[in-house]
Amino acid sequence: MSLTLDQVERVAELARIALSAEEAAAVMAQLNRVLALVDELQAADTRGVAPMTHPLEHEVGVVQRRRADEVTEPDRREEFQALAPAAEAGLYLVPRVIEYDGARGRRRRTGRGAARRAACLGARARRAFPAAAASARSIRR
Repeated sequence: MSLTLDQVERVAELARIALSAEEAAAVMAQLNRVLALVDELQAADTRGVAPMTHPLEHEVGVVQRRRADEVTEPDRREEFQALAPAAEAGLYLVPRVIEYDGARGRRRRTGRGAARRAACLGARARRAFPAAAASARSIRR
């Protein structure tokens, strides 16, 4: 797997990192070397190799206790969602804080507080967050 210059520039944009063309090319080369190493490691046959909890556990005798991977807490999802201001289909509804700018294909923070977020909410979420929705209505007038 290797990255293209367009992919590196897209990741830099999402991370809000400004890169010149030369820097982007250098970063692309470095990332491609890392990905080549990952591909090389994934090609190694690891069948029969026991997982380690510490890289020096055999030399130094460092041993960490392992516990069984089993559920120890009850499922309280329904109880917690009953307490939420808005939940639907097992998901929590929250005010939108990031908008998608379709024309530019970018996401951006609204940065205008609860009133702006409430203006972006759907009808059900507006009912769950009435104070923010009322504030948004007063700003739009």
